[in-house]
Amino acid sequence: MIRKNFFCYLLIPLSVTACVQHLPREIVTSTVPNETSVAQTTADTAETPVTAEEYALPEGTLVWTDASMTRTLPAGETYADPWDYCQAVGTIDTPGPEYTGTNPPEVIKKEVLRALAISESDGTAHNVVWRCVDGQVFGCDSSMYSTCLTPMNLSTTPPEAAVNECAKAEMDNITLPGAVVGNDTPYEWTCQGGKPVITGQGVTVDEQGYNALIWYPVPRQ
Repeated sequence: MIRKNFFCYLLIPLSVTACVQHLPREIVTSTVPNETSVAQTTADTAETPVTAEEYALPEGTLVWTDASMTRTLPAGETYADPWDYCQAVGTIDTPGPEYTGTNPPEVIKKEVLRALAISESDGTAHNVVWRCVDGQVFGCDSSMYSTCLTPMNLSTTPPEAAVNECAKAEMDNITLPGAVVGNDTPYEWTCQGGKPVITGQGVTVDEQGYNALIWYPVPRQ
């Protein structure tokens, strides 16, 4: 009996030693990132989109001309004289059917060409458009100015082309040309600190949104 117990006591430490030898020597931590960490890393490294900022107008007098609204004319009433028509209708961009005279009136074309220092002989190929502004007759040479009836773009958000141009270091303090900012903007855009900024207003805009600098008042003849 003593010998049998002796062998049992001998086997116990041998078994423990064998088990200890087969235990892992180092615990390896998985380095595969989970979905949450990948998404967070992507969000942290993603570039922030650049958006155009809207700028306030520079301080100073707002260059608009005052004009009343279009008046409704009595049914069946017509006008052959442009000045009588404008006094009756008030303000209108294009003469309506109530005007029955020649269009454009030769006298209006003559006065507009004279204001532009264009002789009658040189002005035969010129076309003149006219409209009524607060009861007054105004004319514009559409052959010289293709934007006579093009509304000015009054947005104070710089166009993308201006943003890209001002991002160039050599453009700092340079006023951008119409080819970049568009010929329909009344504002002067200048690159400052890498961004286009409104630094002035070079075009007077009337209440109908047109370039007032290319429209000439035509007094009654």
